[in-house]
Amino acid sequence: MGLVLVKEETLGWGQKIPSRYEKSVQVGSYIRFEVNLETPGYLILLQKDTSGQLWCFCPSCFAPQAHLNTGKTTLPQEGSPITSFPIEGNPGKEEIIAVFTKEVPALDWLPQGDNDPLELQPSHLAALLEYVTGRGEYQLWYTDYMITA
Repeated sequence: MGLVLVKEETLGWGQKIPSRYEKSVQVGSYIRFEVNLETPGYLILLQKDTSGQLWCFCPSCFAPQAHLNTGKTTLPQEGSPITSFPIEGNPGKEEIIAVFTKEVPALDWLPQGDNDPLELQPSHLAALLEYVTGRGEYQLWYTDYMITA
């Protein structure tokens, strides 16, 4: 899982085989988020931006389909009001956490597929942690990347 620059070659970062995913992007770039699933399930995608705010991007208007099939999925999804995410704001580290579950997540705070991304509060994170640890069948993925000037 990771970021893919739109209309640009991806960067290698010291590996013999360059990674498809970026670890550094410049302000003014456009990106998409990509995840490749081995099994179908429900996605909750959280992003912590350089200002420290935490957002739920899936489900939201950028990812209205939270149930994903096996294979590669790109966000923003088809039907989103945008085709890529602009990199804006201040330089720094952004972090992404993806939570995959087999069942529809029973979290009353999750946005609907046509809503704007939700800014998360500590109570949202506590409920998410309680939900996934009580379920047993979930996957948790993490990545980060640097925003540069």
